[in-house]
Amino acid sequence: MVKLGISDSQFLSSHFEKCILYRKQALEATEYDWPNVERMLYQWAPDDQKLSVHLNGLLPPGAYLDTVQDLDDIRQRINAQRLRELLTAGATLVMNRVDDKCPIIGSICAELCQLVGEKVVANGYAAFGGTGTFGKHWDTHDVFAVQLIGRKHWRVYEPTFPMPLPTQRSKDRKHECPAVPVFDGILEAGDILYIPRGWWHSAAPIPGEETYHIAAGVHTAKTIDYLSWLVEHILPDFVACRTSLLGSPDDGEKVEQLLQAIAAAAQDQGNLEKFTTGIHGLRNTRKDVSFAGITPNPVREAA
Repeated sequence: MVKLGISDSQFLSSHFEKCILYRKQALEATEYDWPNVERMLYQWAPDDQKLSVHLNGLLPPGAYLDTVQDLDDIRQRINAQRLRELLTAGATLVMNRVDDKCPIIGSICAELCQLVGEKVVANGYAAFGGTGTFGKHWDTHDVFAVQLIGRKHWRVYEPTFPMPLPTQRSKDRKHECPAVPVFDGILEAGDILYIPRGWWHSAAPIPGEETYHIAAGVHTAKTIDYLSWLVEHILPDFVACRTSLLGSPDDGEKVEQLLQAIAAAAQDQGNLEKFTTGIHGLRNTRKDVSFAGITPNPVREAA
């Protein structure tokens, strides 16, 4: 389904966390249309807070949701008419974790997971014009922008703060974004654009045109995550990590012993393997349920 024209090893060595990759018609044998999106919305439970609408900023849920009585529960449901009016006015509908709600998108994420060897999940973006959702920003995870319906205008700029962590957002640093993009183009249905984390970018609908794309995010373990894991699971076994700092002259020696313990634990290959094995267990391993080929069990007559 996903054909980037590059091997897994080539992608990891030449592009992953290094530079963008743009491929025309990289999504093969995939028929995706608005009824696919509509089916997801029909079964959506907005109470999970994974649905949002943006029009000159994030709109309050009451702008497109109703609160209803559903048997013994009070629930939220999409108000189809109000949502349609907002989209007509240029709003963008954001649907988080669509990989859990659509088999086609789930399969795309699973193939990208095989490519990078890391967990991949997707958010969907629907619009019928307007100015887009977030303006110029960076993401704190790598992203594959996969255009599924219509077209969208993308601009990508080189990073000014390489490889940010989840807490390191771009909203207060937009003045740092370079003036000249390294990519300025239109993604059509079937196109894929890979953007490393920390690279500035913007995505805007084309006036008078429809668009639906997914941002398939790659969620990796960082070196700082390994350090946190060591602090929780390994370092308490070292006496150098349990001594008290009392503001005395020998505190410096204690810190030196602490650093030696951290270095020894971090360089232990067994610890690194335990950590990576646990992380890799979070990869996309979901299998679709299939009833095909099940032989009906005949009803036996009572003796």
